[in-house]
Amino acid sequence: MKPTVLFLCTGNSCRSQMAEGWARHLKGDVIESYSAGIEKHGMNPHAVRVMAEAGVDLSKHFSKTIEDLGPVHFDYVVTVCGHAHEHCPWFPGKAKVVHVGFEDPPRLTKDMPDGDEKLAVYRRVRDEIRRFVETLPEALATPHVSKRLKEMLTAKQTLVMPDAYDPISARIIEQAGFKAVQCSGYSYSLAACKKHEIDIGLEENLAITARIVEAVSVPVMADGEDGFGGVEQIPNTIERYVKIGTAGINLEDQVLDRQPGTRIIDSGLMREKIRTARITAEAVGNPDLVINGRTDALRAFGSRKDGLREAIQRGNLYLEAGADIVFVTAVSTLEEVRELVREIHGPLSIAAGLARDLHAFSINDLKELGVARVSLPSIAISAAIKAMLQSMDALKSGVFTDLIREGRLCSPQDIGRLIGP
Repeated sequence: MKPTVLFLCTGNSCRSQMAEGWARHLKGDVIESYSAGIEKHGMNPHAVRVMAEAGVDLSKHFSKTIEDLGPVHFDYVVTVCGHAHEHCPWFPGKAKVVHVGFEDPPRLTKDMPDGDEKLAVYRRVRDEIRRFVETLPEALATPHVSKRLKEMLTAKQTLVMPDAYDPISARIIEQAGFKAVQCSGYSYSLAACKKHEIDIGLEENLAITARIVEAVSVPVMADGEDGFGGVEQIPNTIERYVKIGTAGINLEDQVLDRQPGTRIIDSGLMREKIRTARITAEAVGNPDLVINGRTDALRAFGSRKDGLREAIQRGNLYLEAGADIVFVTAVSTLEEVRELVREIHGPLSIAAGLARDLHAFSINDLKELGVARVSLPSIAISAAIKAMLQSMDALKSGVFTDLIREGRLCSPQDIGRLIGP
C-alpha cells in the first residue's frame, strides 16, 4: 500500500498546492498525495502559471481545509511554511509530521509589479519544491535533519553549535554560517525572566523550540532537560519533539529542583531513560534522532577527581544505552577535557564560553583536542542582554549620537537579510 502524504500550510493556495502537484506528477506511483490548509485562500494564479510551464496542470485544483478532505488516514504530514513569522499549522493525530520550509512567493513579491521579476520568484520556489519531492518517500522515512546532524557529529571536524533562545537568535546563528543550532533551556528561562530553568515546562519549551525549528533550515537540537519526568514520561516527550521536527535532544541526569547544589539521579535510572528514548525514537519513525546524554557528575561531587571518574563511567554507560554523544558539564580545565576525550568511548560534547571557563579554553583549543561538539549555552543571550543594556543606557543622553557612532542599531538591510524582503 502506498503511503499517504498531506502537504499542509496556512491557506493552501501556493506552496502546498505546488507540492501536491509535483508529487502526483513525479511520485504518483509510490505515494498518495493531498494538500490542505487551516484556511482557504483560493488558488494563486501565479503558482498555477509557473507549474503549467513545467508541465504540471493545477487548473482543476482548489483550495481546501483539512476538514474538506474527510476521513483520510495520513502516514505523513509535511508542513511547508518557511519562516518564523509564519505559523505552521499543528496537525493533531498520529501521522508523522515533517517540517520542510519553503519561502512564500506571495509575501516575497507583494510589492512587485506583475511580470518576469515576480514570476522568477515563483519559479525558484517551484523548483526547490520539486527537488524535495524528488527525494520522496525516502526523505520521510528517515528524517533528513537528524541524519545530517548525526553525520556532522561523527565527522572529523568539530561541530560548533551556538545556543538559541528564540527564532531570531536561531536565524542569526544560521546566517552566521553555523551548521546546526542548539536550544538552551537556561536561555529560555532568562528570556522569560524566570529565576529557575525548571520554570519553563514541557509545553512552553516545546512551543519555543517549534518556532526555532520553523525559523531555520539547519538541524536543531532540543533541550529536553531531564525528559520532564521519570522514565514513564520519556515516550511522550520524545514523540512530541520528533513531531515538531527537532533533529536531536539533550537528556540530563541532573535533579531539577530549586534546592541549592547539584544532585544527579541513579545512573541505572538515567540509562533506562536513554534506552527508552532510543526505542521511542525508532517507534515514531526517526531512528536517527540524535540523543545527547548529559551528565552533571562533575558538579555533584565534592572532589573534582571523583566527579570526573563518575562522569566518564556515566558517559560510557549512556553510550551503551543508546546515546549518540555524551555531554559532560562543568568542565573547567583543558586537562579535564583531555581525560574525557581519552576515556569516553564515543563523541564528546563540551560547553564553552561560560563564565567559569571563558578564560580556561577556547573553541580552537577544544577542536585541537578532538572534541566532537562544542555548545555555547549563553553566548547569544548574554550578548543580546549586554547590547540592550548599553543601548538603553546610551538613550539617557537624550540623543542618538552614541548609538549611531558605535553602530549599535541594525539597518533595514540587516533586518531584510534576516527576515526577508
